[in-house]
Parts: sequence; C-alpha cells; structure tokens
Amino acid sequence: MIDFYRKEKCRAFTYSRIGENHTLSGLDNQDKVVFERLDDSWYMVIADGVSSAACAREGAQAAVGVIRKLCERISDDKRLLNDIDAIKVYVVKSWKEQIGSDWDEYATTVNFVIYVDHMFLMGQVGDGLIVAEVDGYSLILTETDEFYSTETYALGSAVKKSTFTVRAVEGKNRIRVYMASDGIGKEINEASRIELIEYLDNMMTNENAVIEDELETWVIGLGRKNGDDKSIGFVSWEE
Repeated sequence: MIDFYRKEKCRAFTYSRIGENHTLSGLDNQDKVVFERLDDSWYMVIADGVSSAACAREGAQAAVGVIRKLCERISDDKRLLNDIDAIKVYVVKSWKEQIGSDWDEYATTVNFVIYVDHMFLMGQVGDGLIVAEVDGYSLILTETDEFYSTETYALGSAVKKSTFTVRAVEGKNRIRVYMASDGIGKEINEASRIELIEYLDNMMTNENAVIEDELETWVIGLGRKNGDDKSIGFVSWEE
C-alpha cells in the first residue's frame, strides 16, 4: 500500500507490504507507517510490531498515535526539544498508558522524525533505519552490533535506555529523509544509504503509478532475501 503527499513545500510518500513470513503464518502486516502534516509541522513514523508479541499490530498502532501527540506537544512547547530525556520518557510512558498492561504482548520497534519550526528531531527504539540530509549534512540512525543478539529491543515492559536514540538538529533550508523498517533497512548496504536519498527524491518527480510500480519491483526483489514485512517512507521539505 502506498500513500502520497504533495503540497507547497513538501513531497512525501509512505509504502508498506506484508512479508512472506506473515503471509504463510496467516498474520497481518505488523508494520505501521504514517506521514502527516500538521500546519507547518510534520512527522513520519514507522512502527514494526515484534512478531513474537500476540498484539504487535495494536502496539505498533499505539506507537504511531504517541508520535503524533509528541509532534503536537512540541509544536505547543518547543522547549521540549532541549530535553532529550523528557522526550524519551514521554514516548515510553504515553505508549504504556495507551496499552494499559501486558506491555510485552504489544511490543514494537519505532522509528520517527518530527519537524517543528526549523528543528528536526529523529528518534529510534530498536532496529530499523533512518537516513536524513539536513541542510547538506547527513545523519543516520540504525541498529548497533548488539542487535545481532537473540534479544529484540523495543517498546515493551522494559525499554533499554541505550537502545532509545534521539537527536535534535536545526534545519533552516532543506530536509530530505527516509526511514525503513528492518525488512528493507537491513538490505540497504552502508555505502548506498546516503545515495538512496537522491534516488528517492528523483523518483518523486514521476507520476504516482510509475513510483508505485518501481517500489513494488524493488520490494518484491528484496522479498527474495528476507520474508519480513517491508515499509519505507520519504519526505522532502524545503523552506
């Protein structure tokens, strides 16, 4: 499924496709990917429900709602951008409040970006990939070597602080960013991460049907390498 947004300063798309592993096991797509513009602020989020969790899809949806509320909260009080720890606490606490209890049954990773008044915020809990170009400078968030253990780090009953990364930078002129769930992110080699920004931006100059065909072809090819759900989102924003 693909959604497009083109208006004034912004071009964006989100795309998600269920993986073969979930098709064979009769599960739904556990990924949730959303881009939304709120006046001159915007956010994009990919939440990837942990397959071993019974209510992973619902946990991912709850995470999307939390990031929307975080964007609204920052828009109301930009001082929050100066307190990274407060942002982390807000995300975890708000997600748990939505779930209520049995948090590990709703476990999900989450990758998000938020833009408010020339400030760009990136956040990641667990695995996935975020690659941004902010006024010509490149920024990358992705999993570290510890993610090759048997443990999955995610929003759940206990969130490991070292696996929740948040960065805030100023963005005055142009922001281009894409994020991908693990089903795509782990197949993008390190040397190609930055180059892919230009490719996706150029792709957005085509008609929607052409873009959808190109993404489908690419993702079907990736499906031969892994059976995970596959989601990606891209935003180009210019002042």
